Amino acid sequence: MPADRNILLTPGPTAVPPAVLQEMALPIIHHRTKAFQAIFADLTRGLQTIFQTAGPVLSIAGSGTTSFEAAQLSLAKPGSTVISVAGGKFGERWQDVFDTYAPYMQLKNVKISHAWGAPAPLDEIEQALKDHPDASVIAVVHSETSTATASDVQAVAKLAQQHDCLLIVDGITSVGAFACPMDEWGIDCLVTGSQKALMLPPGLGYVGLGERAIARLKSVDKLPAYNLDLRKWLKSAEKNDVPFTPPVALIRAQKVACDMINALGLAATQARTHKLADAS
Repeated sequence: MPADRNILLTPGPTAVPPAVLQEMALPIIHHRTKAFQAIFADLTRGLQTIFQTAGPVLSIAGSGTTSFEAAQLSLAKPGSTVISVAGGKFGERWQDVFDTYAPYMQLKNVKISHAWGAPAPLDEIEQALKDHPDASVIAVVHSETSTATASDVQAVAKLAQQHDCLLIVDGITSVGAFACPMDEWGIDCLVTGSQKALMLPPGLGYVGLGERAIARLKSVDKLPAYNLDLRKWLKSAEKNDVPFTPPVALIRAQKVACDMINALGLAATQARTHKLADAS
């Protein structure tokens, strides 16, 4: 079968539109130029529309896992409790990430593990927040790819806001596909990847930051990280720049894909996704 007839029936990578592929084939430009900075600024605005946030959306070289790990270690307070919710493979991955950094950041990882195929248990999350008033972050998967199950992250956000606890949401298979309005729901940090509903090959991860998350970053002293330190990415993003060499072709192509989504409209894009899902 010719390459242009290849049909991907997976949650990701997903099919990439021809216009996006054509943009990737253009001659490379240098990332320390005004031309790149202009493209990057446009991309950020497009991502903000899709994330439905007025805050910054950081574009990080790497996978969704790269970006979520960066959020976990950058936003967790050293010496605090972290709450990790898992009802599938990817929720368990975030539990493993916290376990990995716990010895270096003196974290206590409180794990809420529930049945695969069931949504995140709000009663257990609420109880964990009451039992651990020092909890600094809670990590929840919005759409668990391994089980095709969505959780009520809006309700979790309300619980987190009642405490000095930030909510980090794995929106890797939900952002752009169905409703997840970051600011309206009060999500502190929303993460996704380029290879799902954003219609790009793998290679970029995105981190949306709310006001509470930005304040937490500014209060951080030291982190056991370099490339994954979100403070570096945020500082550069304020100047429409990146701290390290980015995948330039993917950045340019993502702008094209975002323009396509926003031209159609987010609601219409999500409605099309639901229609395709029902047809399956």
